[in-house]
Formats: sequence, C-alpha cells, structure tokens
Amino acid sequence: MSVETNASWVLTCSDSASRGESADLTGPVIVEFLHARGYDVHHEVVADDEKEIALLLERAVQERAPVVVCTGGTGIGPRDVTPEAIRLVCDKELPGFGEALRSQRDRIPTADL
Repeated sequence: MSVETNASWVLTCSDSASRGESADLTGPVIVEFLHARGYDVHHEVVADDEKEIALLLERAVQERAPVVVCTGGTGIGPRDVTPEAIRLVCDKELPGFGEALRSQRDRIPTADL
C-alpha cells in the first residue's frame, strides 16, 4: 500500500477489529482530529501482535511521519502488547510523560491525544 509522503500514522491495535469482528471506534476519531488540523493521515488496523505493530511503527519512522498515534492494545490482557511493541522501536522513553499529559484532562480535553 502506498502512503502519502510525510503522512501522520494512526495504528489501531485490536485483534477483533483487524478480523472485522468489531468496529474500530477510536481510530477514525483520531484520523478526523488530525485531518481537521491539516494532517494527511495513513490509518492501519492491526492485530495485537507485537512484531507486526513494531514493523508498522518502524515503517512510519522510516517514512518520517510527523505524528504517530497508537490506539488500543494497552490493557492488562495477555494480548495487549502495544506498549511492548513501542518499546522495541523507541530509542528513549520519557518516564512520567504520559502521566503529565493525562493530568491536564481538566484543562485540555484532548490531553490524552
């Protein structure tokens, strides 16, 4: 599949959505959010597979995506492996960064994005 150069990426990580057994409810919302702010967006729905997620993240990095958003696969179930896949690709973690963003929910409704 051809991707627009410098397109932002949205990866929905969900076994059931990737098989068409459930709707992807969050990915399209994030895509629309980014489109409304002028971004071209490439959206993929992928199974909860650590290696597959990591490969797509590496591709997004190689294509110099200005924004990469992962949604899904962050629960505590054995198949929820999105954080582990992200760690395979990232050079550096920012401990506490997620908590700092989430603490802004009352002031900034989109802080979780």
